[in-house]
Amino acid sequence: GIIYVSDTDLDWAPVIESWVRKREASRQELWRNLINKWLGQCKPSDPGPCFTFISRQTKEVMKEGRVGKISSFAQLLQGLTEGSGSELLSSSTNLELDLEKF
Repeated sequence: GIIYVSDTDLDWAPVIESWVRKREASRQELWRNLINKWLGQCKPSDPGPCFTFISRQTKEVMKEGRVGKISSFAQLLQGLTEGSGSELLSSSTNLELDLEKF
């Protein structure tokens, strides 16, 4: 059978953690730190400052849940950091600083 779990029950943290675990082991902690810095922590009462900003300061044309937004964010980030043209990042000595420049 199918088990239904609402996206608000799990929210976005397990999705982004799954993405981080698929990255190179030596950079996983860096990814966690950057994601925490950019998005904040996912708590039941507070989805993080990034999502608070989006909900209060923007008007969405097409509504999408937080899990969908995080999935899109992860795909875009992966494309920027692992796609064609990302060779400079893979040889970077200060990846955190270079990613901040994005």
